[in-house]
Order: sequence, then structure tokens, then C-alpha cells
Amino acid sequence: MFRKLFLVMLMLMNGDRRASYLKRIGYFGAQGDNCYFQPYNFGTVPKLIYFGNNVNVASQVMFINHDITYALFNKMEKIVINRIKRESER
Repeated sequence: MFRKLFLVMLMLMNGDRRASYLKRIGYFGAQGDNCYFQPYNFGTVPKLIYFGNNVNVASQVMFINHDITYALFNKMEKIVINRIKRESER
């Protein structure tokens, strides 16, 4: 319920008000002065995002601050290594 209310509030605000509200509640790791945020989706872990002063973020910007691609690549590497070992044993 809180998340829905939070998103509705962010969608109804303009970029200046959105930035000042997010700064007031400490939403990001750090946020400077004179910021303007058009998007309302800041990824899964917004505490990893740090903004300086005079930052403008346009609409449809996507923040990818935490994902699991490293696990995918590690699994792919192990599969390839195992396949190479099996082929060399033949």
C-alpha cells in the first residue's frame, strides 16, 4: 500500500518538487542541490545512487544499479569450461 501511494505521489509531482521530496526523505545515497528528476523509477536499490549539485535527469532514463548478470556469466563460464574438459578427455 505504501509503495503504491509513494509512486502516485511521485507521478503527480513535477521534477523540482520530486527532487526536493526525495532529498528530504533521504531516498538516495546522496543528493546535492538544484536537482531535477523527471523519472520516478530509480532501480531496485536507490541508496547506491549518488547525485551531485545541478543534476537534471530526463524522462525514460533507466537506472540499473543492482542485477544478477554476474551470476549468469559465472554459470556460463563453468558450463563452457566443463564442456571443454569433456571434449579434451575424448
